[in-house]
Amino acid sequence: MEVLIAGTVVVVGFLALATMFPTGYATVTKSGIQSTGLALAQQRIEFLRNAGYDQIDTVALPACPSGYTCTRAVVTDPTINGTQVKGAKQVTVTVTLPSAGTPTSQPIQLTTIIAK
Repeated sequence: MEVLIAGTVVVVGFLALATMFPTGYATVTKSGIQSTGLALAQQRIEFLRNAGYDQIDTVALPACPSGYTCTRAVVTDPTINGTQVKGAKQVTVTVTLPSAGTPTSQPIQLTTIIAK
């Protein structure tokens, strides 16, 4: 009788553990997608910095991997905290993530100021 109860407790424990695996796997997958998106945004920002002030608006961004979408927005002489900054460009890079079963994924945006 005691062995039967112990066996039941062990089986219930294993079933509880098994139900956590899909949630953990989904979380790890989503984190990996977000990390890749952040790395892509950082690479695009650095690419634009290296392109030079005059080329930021026109240089073609490197292609993003399948499922990701990379875009940029450039504001010349932006207003920051109520003050217009002459001779600078505000660059925003947006990376849209693949859904991977989580359609509520937010895009990743990085913004920087690049001066002449």
